[in-house]
Amino acid sequence: MPAAFVLRSSDMLWLVFAGLGFVVMVPLVSFIMASSSGWSLLAEKYRACERPRTPRKVDGGRVGTVTYRGSLSVSAQSGGFTLSVLLPFRIAHPPLFIPWSAVTESESQFMGQRAIAFRVHSVPEAIIELPIATAHWLKSASAASEVAT
Repeated sequence: MPAAFVLRSSDMLWLVFAGLGFVVMVPLVSFIMASSSGWSLLAEKYRACERPRTPRKVDGGRVGTVTYRGSLSVSAQSGGFTLSVLLPFRIAHPPLFIPWSAVTESESQFMGQRAIAFRVHSVPEAIIELPIATAHWLKSASAASEVAT
């Protein structure tokens, strides 16, 4: 018969420290990412008023100098697009609504693939780079939602 699993007080202490470390580190990393990417600056002007409709997860994207691998979602809206991140990084990353009129676009390279760089006129340091297929989907879905409204 197997021995019962018994937690010693030293094991419990490590579990408590690990839990506290997670609770402190995730928000800290989220705030650092939001600040260094320019997301915080974008949020001052382009914070979304409502949750994005039908968000689509992006394998990789970049805002400013920060790469968001597997945690970035986009959504096409009438007149623009939304950006959001997955939990738990949403703490310092409110959803954004970026109007098409606020950006210029150009082709770029990102993670070894063709991408589209959206330069936000009022926050030039926060360039949003998305894979070219995602950017094309956003533009066509946004145009389709404008026709539907």
